[in-house]
Amino acid sequence: MAYKPAQGRLARMAAFWLLWLLVVYGCSSFRHVVDGWTGPGMKEKLFAVPLLGDVTYNVILTLIVLPAIAAFVIYRIFSRPKTADYLIDVEDELRKVHWPTFPEARGASFVVIIFVLILMGYLAGGDWLLGRFFNVVWSWGMPA
Repeated sequence: MAYKPAQGRLARMAAFWLLWLLVVYGCSSFRHVVDGWTGPGMKEKLFAVPLLGDVTYNVILTLIVLPAIAAFVIYRIFSRPKTADYLIDVEDELRKVHWPTFPEARGASFVVIIFVLILMGYLAGGDWLLGRFFNVVWSWGMPA
């Protein structure tokens, strides 16, 4: 199925980049695991880059090759008609959502904060009363 260029573009683009950034974060963590597995041949310094530090074969594998493969795979998955249709439907539904204005959000936040404080007081009072009750009960069973 052919899609219009702007159809679902924001949802597909956001999903792609968020998933790809998650993969890049995982690859950066995986780099340290791979450093522990490999021998001295894989750890030899090839060159230095300011943000990456010493570039070794492990760095090339985990921070360049794996994210590039992941970008290709994610792009292919999001290009399938079923996935693209789903993301287009998500974007259409999000356009129908009534997003609150700042005063509405501030008022709702105030209500939530007040309710949490009331509930916190209720639970703290119940905890205090039950604590005193069980201290009295416990002291009855203690020998004098």
